[in-house]
Amino acid sequence: MFRKIALGAASAMIAVSVLVPSATVLADMRDPIGVGSGLFFFEEKKDDEEEGAKGFVSRIYTIALGRDPEEEGLNYWTGLLMGQKNTGLEIFKSITNCPEFTDKNLNNEEYLKVLYKVFFDREPESAGFEFWYNDLEDGLLSKDDVLWEFAGSDEWHKICDGYGILPGGPTKVTTSYDSGIEGFVKRLYDGCLGRPADEDGLKFWVNDLSQKNVTGKKAAYGFFTSDEFKTAAKDMTPEELVRRYYNVFLNREPESSGEAFWVETVSKSVNPVAELFNGFSDSQEFTDLCVANGIEPGESVRINIVAPDPAYDRFKDYYLYDGVTKLDLVTNLQPKTTYKFCNVQGSERVWEERTIPEADIKAINNFAATYFDPSWTNGEKASFLLYWVHNNMVYSGGTSNFAVSALEDKSGQCAQYNGVMVEFLCLLGYDAVLIQGSRGRSAPGAQHYWCEVYIDGEPYVVEVGNTKDGNWNYFVEPYCYTSKFIVCGQVMG
Repeated sequence: MFRKIALGAASAMIAVSVLVPSATVLADMRDPIGVGSGLFFFEEKKDDEEEGAKGFVSRIYTIALGRDPEEEGLNYWTGLLMGQKNTGLEIFKSITNCPEFTDKNLNNEEYLKVLYKVFFDREPESAGFEFWYNDLEDGLLSKDDVLWEFAGSDEWHKICDGYGILPGGPTKVTTSYDSGIEGFVKRLYDGCLGRPADEDGLKFWVNDLSQKNVTGKKAAYGFFTSDEFKTAAKDMTPEELVRRYYNVFLNREPESSGEAFWVETVSKSVNPVAELFNGFSDSQEFTDLCVANGIEPGESVRINIVAPDPAYDRFKDYYLYDGVTKLDLVTNLQPKTTYKFCNVQGSERVWEERTIPEADIKAINNFAATYFDPSWTNGEKASFLLYWVHNNMVYSGGTSNFAVSALEDKSGQCAQYNGVMVEFLCLLGYDAVLIQGSRGRSAPGAQHYWCEVYIDGEPYVVEVGNTKDGNWNYFVEPYCYTSKFIVCGQVMG
């Protein structure tokens, strides 16, 4: 289940106890087709439909509110169900959004029991109940998430069919695929490329997946990075593109709120194909689908939203190789959301612990999702950050939100150039410090900021330079190899 997407807003609140249908509503109930339609209206069919709708409404009242419906409410909700104006799910959500239900303040256990009775017409089995209950308690799912999952069940559809009403909830994909590996591959061809599998291609992928030469995620990666798909994707609307991913990765149509979320995301993205692939391929629902078909899901495979500059590899290997190696040799990293700040302008070091702002954490995470290759080591990630900042920032202005200034505003001074590196290294788990001091080429009395990272208790300099003030980059270098940093009155290097 792709359960991490936040599902949409609840239906508008309606006070059940004060519903009084208008004359127009009553007229619609009596003649849902319309006397001017020229169609025959069979009273027997109307009676059957009304009886089924009333039975459904009465059932919701009994289970959710613990009482029989009042006449006005019964007639109102029945009218909405007749003619398939509303689904069973919509009626349930509206009734349970009224104060009479919400004032019960049901805990997760009590709420789940109501859902089981309404959507499955039974008491919960222990294993299933424990699964949903734990996810609710741990905050992995909201009540709306669980409600949506229950509404996609076969049991709910059968209950609604029995009352002659539309169920609502997730729409099942109408295309039929065989279960197992062959069905999985056919869905990749049809859902991704929009065509049936050719015989040779089908045999190739089925064999590789069967022999576990390739994982489910890598197979999907092959299809979604193919020239055939990328060419077709250029002409797709955001809605069409999103539905393709739902079909392939989740084997179903999208729920309305999830579709809206992804359509908005795609509309703003510079690389919609990568944005969607990275989100859907790592979903629990796709993992479950792979396992159900006898396929190894595999480790995360990502498409870079923005491909790294090829010049980075030359820069890293020529200038920063030793620093990358030093960082990668550090083990037992403990990621943290704080960093040390140290003023060395006086005769002694003055230490202070600071919290990394939430906005900076978000900026760094967005940067990582956009640029980092999943195969990179921590040292390579840090070296790319230095490379990117050095080549993209303008030496001007800046705020106390170092990462926002550096990665989003692309402007700042030495505090922002080096502060973003300190924040990033600490988030990776290194012991990094933002130093406030001065350096030899600074004007007399001028302060300067740089980064120290501690490895085996020893400080190393990480200095993110700027092109306006010369090329003075250092990447995990001891002070003896650097140029005249002044620490507590002592010239280092």
